[in-house]
Formats: sequence, structure tokens, C-alpha cells
Amino acid sequence: MTTDSDKAPIDGFPTLRAKLCTRRLARFVAFVAVGVLSSSLAWADIGSARRAAQQGDQARAYRELVPLAEAGNIDAQYYLGGLY
Repeated sequence: MTTDSDKAPIDGFPTLRAKLCTRRLARFVAFVAVGVLSSSLAWADIGSARRAAQQGDQARAYRELVPLAEAGNIDAQYYLGGLY
């Protein structure tokens, strides 16, 4: 009579496969988390730049938008164009 504990995986294949799936899932979750956090931070900066422009402080709005626009943020580029 054999039990499940007596059946060892052949060459560790199921264990290796489970580890690879876990690593892929962890990478995916980290990638999504970084994307969500960076986009929310960018929107916070754009929001503060828009408020500064509405309050008449175009210099502060410019300083906040330029790094985002140079990094390729389309919304920052749009609002920066509006300052000109």
C-alpha cells in the first residue's frame, strides 16, 4: 500500500513548476503595483500643477510639469503646452 507521501515527484518537476508559477505571479503583481503607484503619483503632481496654474502661479506649474512631460507623460505635455 502506498500513500501520497510515498510518491515523490519525478526530478522535482511539479515542485519546480509551482515555483516558476509563483515567481511569475509575484513579478506580475509587482509590475502592476509599480504601474498603479507611479500613475497615481503622476496624477497627483499634475493635479497640483493645475491648481498652481489656476491660482496664477505658472512658474510652479511649469516646474512640476516639465519633469513629467520629459518622462513622456502625455497629460503633462498637454497641460505644459497650455501654459505657453
